[in-house]
Amino acid sequence: MPKLTSALRNGFADFLLLKTETVRDKVSGLCSLLGLSDEQVSAKFGGLAFLFSTDAGKLKPRFQLLQQRTGRPASSLVARILVVPALLNYPEETLERNYAAVVDALGSEAAAKLLLSRRPDVLISAADRVARNLQTLQQWGCSPEAAVKMLLGNPRLGGLDLEQPAFKARADYWQAAYSLDTAEAAMLQCYDMLHRSLRTVAPRVAFWRSKRPDQALLCCTTFTPGDAEFCRRQGLALAEFEAFKQAWLAGQGAQICRHERG
Repeated sequence: MPKLTSALRNGFADFLLLKTETVRDKVSGLCSLLGLSDEQVSAKFGGLAFLFSTDAGKLKPRFQLLQQRTGRPASSLVARILVVPALLNYPEETLERNYAAVVDALGSEAAAKLLLSRRPDVLISAADRVARNLQTLQQWGCSPEAAVKMLLGNPRLGGLDLEQPAFKARADYWQAAYSLDTAEAAMLQCYDMLHRSLRTVAPRVAFWRSKRPDQALLCCTTFTPGDAEFCRRQGLALAEFEAFKQAWLAGQGAQICRHERG
């Protein structure tokens, strides 16, 4: 229901005007195209709803093109489409244009297919997103080769807008917090860092160092889902950490986390 509500709010309500028989035909068409059962499509109805307003004849060539450009077998691609249904909402011309832009940015079709096989939804980002992200990584201190290596090693970065201030702030934080000599070293050692809000990870680093200044904390340890689980795994008192975190974010952390959403 939440996904259906979201679809309606985002302007994909045309399918509500369709006759019941038409909706059933659309569901049947998606089942046939994606190799899914009625129950599987029904379970994802909210996310797939906007596709019901698309001519069924347009979906098959898009699906085939996505297979070709990502190199994913049908079952693997379907699994990703169920997570990101918008992959089927873009015309072939747009997908081809974005594919050409990715190839141009990475310098070869092999590199482009490697990235897209791992993260097909890069194809529906802005056409120049990959090129701009590579340029941004280089501005942060990465060599061109390291920037490409980082993007291929962590394909999720391909769809992010690294020009946003929050990402640069995260890169600067990790570089300083772990005394890494260059931004490139920070990138290559902390692939996941750009996905994590500093409001989550930075208080953990600060608390750990206040309690155990002589012990190193692996950066990946700070990525543990949930403060309770982080404290449990590290043998720290959750209530004490929560009080520390609140005070830290209001004080020293306010400047460090100024680009993060509250």
